Amino acid sequence: MLKFWIDVVRLQKKRCEGSREKLFEHTVDLIFYIDSLGRMRDIAHRTTNLHRIREISEREIRWKRLAKAKAALQTFDQKWPKLLAVRNQLEHLDAGLDTRFGKVVKADKLGHVETLISVADIHPDVEALYQGLKESLDDLALDDWLPP
Repeated sequence: MLKFWIDVVRLQKKRCEGSREKLFEHTVDLIFYIDSLGRMRDIAHRTTNLHRIREISEREIRWKRLAKAKAALQTFDQKWPKLLAVRNQLEHLDAGLDTRFGKVVKADKLGHVETLISVADIHPDVEALYQGLKESLDDLALDDWLPP
């Protein structure tokens, strides 16, 4: 599933960088980019928080690799602490947020605009997160893990 969502995120990134002639389509693409990124992050979070495994002989190796994946996720979350809140607000179309060609912004009452998420800014960190997770988890069969 991780590979599926990074592919979706990459597709939406291309769409967000594309033509700016159709504002509605561009807004939908940006919302889906943020949502897809959130889904990829959720899978990574669930995977790195599993705490029981069936194959005891490989426990130490798997735990070290899980720790690396968890560190990659923590680094991403520390750099982008507003991602989940922005995702939730966009998902529910909460007032106060606006999309502007690859950016999610919020304006205060005085008209000052704050960029919360920019595809151009966040995407290199998305790729770094994916690589960190892939290197740590790629060949682990997720069927070997039991939920907490």
